[in-house]
Parts: sequence; structure tokens; C-alpha cells
Amino acid sequence: MLATSNGLLGANIIYVSGEEVLPIGGFTGTFPPPTVDQLRSIVATGQVHLVIAVGDADDPRIRWIAGHCRQLPSRSSGIDEYYCLPADAG
Repeated sequence: MLATSNGLLGANIIYVSGEEVLPIGGFTGTFPPPTVDQLRSIVATGQVHLVIAVGDADDPRIRWIAGHCRQLPSRSSGIDEYYCLPADAG
């Protein structure tokens, strides 16, 4: 239910909870999967609700999330959090 803009952001959550986290762009954030269309599908099916991202305006996947999901109040400088509902993918 959680995605991050890279694997490093999700590492502590994975370690503490044992739950899976979708690292958008892999560990470093530069790996191509998932595509914007795949991300849209993942959101549409309710597989991901919360996205934690380090502001990467150059990544089209993060731009899609910022444009379609609700931004949550910032708790940390430079880290953005978004809440996505299946309807946001439409």
C-alpha cells in the first residue's frame, strides 16, 4: 500500500514492518519500472495509497503522482507525501 521514490526511503519501513514497499525507480530511483501507465494501474486497483517522494520533478512518475493524488501536510523538509485513491487514476 506504500510506494517511495527510491528504495532508500522505504528501507526503514520495510525493516520495521516486514511489509512490501514499491520503490518507484528501484533502489536509486533511476530504474525505469514502473512506467506511468503501470503506476496509474496500480493506483486504480488500490494497491498503493501512500507515496513518499523526495522532490524529483524530472521523473514523470512523480509528476503524475503530484498531479493526481492529494498532497499531505509536509512533516519533513524536502520530502513530499501523497495520498492516492483509485478514483485519482481516472
